Amino acid sequence: MLTESTLSAAEAAVQEHFKLTHTRDEDGRCQVRLPFNHLKDQLGGSYSNARKRLDRLMVSLARNPVRAEQYSEFMSEYLALGHMKEVSALIDEGYYIPHHAVFKESSSTTKTRVVFDASAKTTTGISLNDTLLVGPTVQSDLVSILFRFCTHQVALTADIPKMYRQVKLHQDDCKYQRILWYNQAGERTIYELQTVTYGVASSPHHATQALLQLAADDGEQFESAARVVSMDSYIDDFLTGGKTVEEVINIYNQLTQLLSKGGFGVHKFCSSGPEVLKLIPNDLHEKQIGFDSDVNDSIKTLGLIWNPTADFFRFFIRPSKGNSTTKRSVLSDIGRRFDPLGFLGPIITTAKLLMQDIWRLGIGWDEELPTELQLKWQNFQQQLPTINEMRKPRRVIANHPTLIELHGYSDASCQAYGAVIDIKSISSDGTTQWRLGRIEILHPGEDNIVRVVTVRTASGSEFKRAVTKIALLPVDLEGETQRGVNERLKN
Repeated sequence: MLTESTLSAAEAAVQEHFKLTHTRDEDGRCQVRLPFNHLKDQLGGSYSNARKRLDRLMVSLARNPVRAEQYSEFMSEYLALGHMKEVSALIDEGYYIPHHAVFKESSSTTKTRVVFDASAKTTTGISLNDTLLVGPTVQSDLVSILFRFCTHQVALTADIPKMYRQVKLHQDDCKYQRILWYNQAGERTIYELQTVTYGVASSPHHATQALLQLAADDGEQFESAARVVSMDSYIDDFLTGGKTVEEVINIYNQLTQLLSKGGFGVHKFCSSGPEVLKLIPNDLHEKQIGFDSDVNDSIKTLGLIWNPTADFFRFFIRPSKGNSTTKRSVLSDIGRRFDPLGFLGPIITTAKLLMQDIWRLGIGWDEELPTELQLKWQNFQQQLPTINEMRKPRRVIANHPTLIELHGYSDASCQAYGAVIDIKSISSDGTTQWRLGRIEILHPGEDNIVRVVTVRTASGSEFKRAVTKIALLPVDLEGETQRGVNERLKN
């Protein structure tokens, strides 16, 4: 959590500015002011650049009528919802924001998103974003939220639609959010954006701080929802849950009521508990994403693919399609692997070790790698799709645990080092879940001593473990059931 001692002077100034200038209207919506810095008076002219950028945008859209229609629909909705309004006067004061589109076919709702470029320079070389204080991150960090998500017996996810646009901007500041677009008559027209805008430097802080302010103002009536907003929200996403179906249903009810008091909606609900979803209207359910096999029952949540029916995480990785293999392309590919919880740590480390070899050779950024390294990289890429078969259970704690233990391990070599913390929990009936497997591959070191082995489980998944971190059992698994092995362990 943020404290005054952890904030820089500029961040503390933004917090104080919000506290002194924000208000809530008759509908409960938060209204904010832009937190300008000392560069505000140095803003130059911006109309000419915004007009040129619009002309180039229209040429681009003319080549793709479908995307042009999507762009127009997005802007029409913006106007219909009151998130922008037409203004008649052409004035130099303020700022004109250029805009362009980002098309995301994988999105289950918004395929086309208009991005506003408040970093575009004016005639003085200063942009709107240059004149704004950014503000601190006020929500929990991503890893902490994901870790908590893995501890719930029943999980629940959701998000806030058009979150930024539910926070209003004071009328005196709307002149700094002017854009050019076309009215129904096809005439180029000036509009002012009326809400917090994606692409403006202060907007992430404004939107998330408004959400936390709502929890502070009205949280006493909805304690469970206030906790979720304060601890389990990341931008506009919620990853939360509880011990029972009843607790999660209560969270759903409270969350919808609390958010409505601030003018926020909530949708895309998904849960590992079918009983929870039965009580949520179908039009508020998250749409399933489809690649292949069991991913059709999955959703994307904060970049991870989660199958709520079977309640496990999985991955969908495509090998790189580039024809050349250079230091730049290898580093770029490594950086694309999103793995906040470290599930793919050993695999990504393999790629990083190859990157070490590239650096040691002093190869330029755009030089082709030597044949030996190219073959190593191609072999790595060919094996990557096997990651798509991995399944990682979301829950890390047994039902009704009476004992929870943390077991930490670390190790290092001349090439890399790593650490892991395992959670062991014993349920109220005294049982402990064991993951059993057979040693398949030995990995001797340079001194020919085996310290790491590959273990294959009954489900077919494989993982590497140090020999000091596995329990070797004199059991023949062939033809023996999991229950039989567990009985032997008890005895």
